[in-house]
Amino acid sequence: MLETLTAHPLLTLAAVALVAFIVGRMTANPKNREQRQRDQRINVEHILAGLPTETRTEIATLLAHGQKIQAIKLLRERRTIGLREAKDVVERIESKT
Repeated sequence: MLETLTAHPLLTLAAVALVAFIVGRMTANPKNREQRQRDQRINVEHILAGLPTETRTEIATLLAHGQKIQAIKLLRERRTIGLREAKDVVERIESKT
């Protein structure tokens, strides 16, 4: 394996970059993570605040019938948001019911 890495400089560079990325992720500043989580909570609250009562009711009904994925799809159709945001909003509604 070592001969392969020294024979192919691009492979060596890719391996070093991968290791650096992994180490960087493992040693990421916890404050940055906390800030991202706080921002995400604020975003969820913002989306919930702008959600019509009718949509909330439909989502709650779907959740009551165990159709969480359908609830997420419905929310994504009604609001142009990403999958992660829709999942977080649906889970927030689910925790309140």
